[in-house]
Amino acid sequence: MIFDFSVIRQLCERAAANFNYDLDACYLGYEGRRSNHPTERNATIHLVSAFSPDFHVYAEVGQNTRSSSRCHYDLVMLRKHQNFADQDAATMSADFLVCECKRLYGTEQVGGIAGDLERIRAFEYPIEDNIAYRKKGTAFGLLCIINWSDERVLSPVVKSWNERKLCSGVSEDSPLGKFFKEAKKMAGDAISQDQMFSVNLAASRLPGHNVGQYTDVFGQMLFFVFRIPEKS
Repeated sequence: MIFDFSVIRQLCERAAANFNYDLDACYLGYEGRRSNHPTERNATIHLVSAFSPDFHVYAEVGQNTRSSSRCHYDLVMLRKHQNFADQDAATMSADFLVCECKRLYGTEQVGGIAGDLERIRAFEYPIEDNIAYRKKGTAFGLLCIINWSDERVLSPVVKSWNERKLCSGVSEDSPLGKFFKEAKKMAGDAISQDQMFSVNLAASRLPGHNVGQYTDVFGQMLFFVFRIPEKS
């Protein structure tokens, strides 16, 4: 399996499709109270389900890094090598995907998510004795956000995500503007469609839900993928 942005996008979309399938079977939430909508932990478990056939998966990973005394990650995934016990460990690359999952409750959170990008960027490869694959490979970061569309104040976030740039009418000094400035820096200025994308979450099982009010879309999973620079 080639490890690149397009492959990561395909697996993220599989996770979102599986989440949608579960939501269609049963919506465990209450429309009238936004705090009861499904949380970011749902994103975590569906990412694990989608990625685990091809990746070793580790949850709630803590790491001491040079740039920060302590970093914590929701998921760290290591690309699998088939029959690695029969190969020379020195030839096998250690390719990582470091994930943080969030749920947006308000626009004030968007600025804080830029800090999540910095923490992911601080990820460092394990010491040699702790890993079977001895060749340093590629490391990617993945930010996955769940947003529910009844929170109208968040619409600029979704619009900007879909356009892969700060939408008109939003200041560059706003929390959202600062996030996109950081995202562009990590993406190498231009953000591709395989790096920033979204998947709609349907609302067919919402109790008492007026589908027309939300034009058949109730929520979104927002994804941003970027390459973690190699530490010198």
